[in-house]
Amino acid sequence: MTIKAGKRFSALLGLSSLLLLSGTATTARAEGRHGLSFGVAAGAGLVSSTTCLDQSCQSAKFGRWTLPNITVGYFVRPDLSLQLILAGGVHREGGRQRAFDALLFAARYWLVGPLWVSAGLGIGEELPPAYATQGPVYLGSGAMGGLGIDVWKTEGFTIDLQARATVGRLGLGNEASRDDSALDALVGVTWY
Repeated sequence: MTIKAGKRFSALLGLSSLLLLSGTATTARAEGRHGLSFGVAAGAGLVSSTTCLDQSCQSAKFGRWTLPNITVGYFVRPDLSLQLILAGGVHREGGRQRAFDALLFAARYWLVGPLWVSAGLGIGEELPPAYATQGPVYLGSGAMGGLGIDVWKTEGFTIDLQARATVGRLGLGNEASRDDSALDALVGVTWY
């Protein structure tokens, strides 16, 4: 085994041990997840937009920062939460700021230990950010899927790392449409 391969193996072994220990601690305290929950998350990502007018389509990609991401939920069981999520982010397009957001009804399920998955459906929207007042508003359908891990947990409080994909098909009027998709990395905090 080379030195480089040995370092990779050691890092993988250390990470696996940390996840195993974290999973054991989280499973033992999973009963603490109950009732109402409130969460916020922030991060960064990429958004891809495809606008189709008649038979012509144009695509563009933009970097974005993700805020606000607000979650209100209720634990049906210690490993299952039903949630209302405002997933959003702001990017710069054509010299102006735009927000691609989604208001979603979702579920978050803890697979094993601190590892969870999330999925939801709802309304997708692209509009000026809350601090800007001019620009068109596009509405349509939205969907989201995510994967996360609780990295720190105490009674009633969790910090997690999330990867989230959000998509939306937005109507522009006159049979024109815009498909937005975003891939974001976030740090979240949840109280319950």
